[in-house]
Amino acid sequence: MRLWPQVLLFSALLLWRPAMVHANEPTWQHMQALTAPEMAGRKSGSDGARKARDYIHRQFELMALTPFHDGYFQPFRHEHLIGTTEGVNVAGWLKGGSGRKPLLS
Repeated sequence: MRLWPQVLLFSALLLWRPAMVHANEPTWQHMQALTAPEMAGRKSGSDGARKARDYIHRQFELMALTPFHDGYFQPFRHEHLIGTTEGVNVAGWLKGGSGRKPLLS
């Protein structure tokens, strides 16, 4: 059995991953925070979703983003065939040169 294709793919992934990780360190740090075991997943309505929402809210405030409409938190409800999903998005504005563009979490 020829293993060279699998070895080549595995080697490429090993070489690619560190470059990706260090390309944008702040983004990587946010990804690590949001995927940490303490977040306990982020299913809508869960404790992990609340923790992620609070983390993103803090980051938006640190970046001095303008709240979207009445605040950063935008509750939603989605009815579908097997039930209802409820949750909260976090949204803010980043003022730019050509108008205001929303940033959504």
